Amino acid sequence: FASFQVMDRHDGVFDAEVGEQIEIGSLEIESVIYMRVYACGRSKAGGYSTGRRACGEVHIPIKRLLMHFNGMLYHNWLMLESPDLVDSVASTGLLGPGHEAQNFDQALHNGPRQLTQTQVCVTICRAEDLGPTGFADWDLDASEEQVMVRWEPLLQSQRQHVILCAAQQLQLGALRSRDQTETREIERQMEALHGRARDQAAELEHLRESRRRTGRLVNEAEEHNRSDQSRQEQIDFDVDAERQLHVDLKKELTLLRDELNKIGHEAEAKIGSANIRIVALRDERNEFAEQTKHRVHANRRLRIERDELKTKKAALTDEKEALMKSLEELDQTCNIAGLTLGLQGIRNMTQGSGASPR
Repeated sequence: FASFQVMDRHDGVFDAEVGEQIEIGSLEIESVIYMRVYACGRSKAGGYSTGRRACGEVHIPIKRLLMHFNGMLYHNWLMLESPDLVDSVASTGLLGPGHEAQNFDQALHNGPRQLTQTQVCVTICRAEDLGPTGFADWDLDASEEQVMVRWEPLLQSQRQHVILCAAQQLQLGALRSRDQTETREIERQMEALHGRARDQAAELEHLRESRRRTGRLVNEAEEHNRSDQSRQEQIDFDVDAERQLHVDLKKELTLLRDELNKIGHEAEAKIGSANIRIVALRDERNEFAEQTKHRVHANRRLRIERDELKTKKAALTDEKEALMKSLEELDQTCNIAGLTLGLQGIRNMTQGSGASPR
């Protein structure tokens, strides 16, 4: 959830959950809204638990909003500073007057660019700028005056989201390249394991041949043991040595098999994890592409409506000028005939209606 507090005003702190809107009340031009975002769990009673953790904070100067954004923010991303960082730096005297405006501009600039930092999407507007449902969701049925007022905040939000989509696409490409590199490394390790398995199979065949050769030597030694005692002792010694070698090689073969199985399991686990990441990245890419497509269609529709409004306005202006010209000619004709048409009153009414906002 997030907490809002108007600096130098003693009306308390306003808490709001994600997606919830709050009413802060009237603000002065020099007011600064202090916003802090927390992460916490829910207690059984429905309130916030005492183990909440501050994720970041940002200062929003109202004067900056009035000067550059018509006093509104519409679905804008702000990068959060570390908790109490601004106050700690200010206590050292390193920040001069007006640092809130500079920090706010930096937070607004880095919001869609620093994807690894803590961010918050916020909307700030006057009560009369809320949509028909009571929320800050602007539809296409707004009047021309509302379109003019909301155009700058809406354009700023659209710019941010274009930059955000581009940054996410770049991050997705980097992750995909890294996964491809890991996949190639796993394939190389698997090829090395297959090579080791082939070498171990050849060594095992060599051991079997050695065992068969040892058996033949044992048989030959048994046939000649009665003829020469010294030769028998030498043969016994060779047989024992060959048997011990066979036992040692068999133990080594068992260890190599265990190691091969372990490496094979690890390789299968890495390949499975890589496949899961690739599928997740592909889904994210498709989702980002679909969102970008929707935003492009919405922007194209807004531009078409803006051009239609400009065309209608130009047509009405031309009709007004043609009507005024016809009235002046009629007034001159009436004056020649000795009649009074009252064109001055109509002109005054036209000028008065032209001065009122549309």
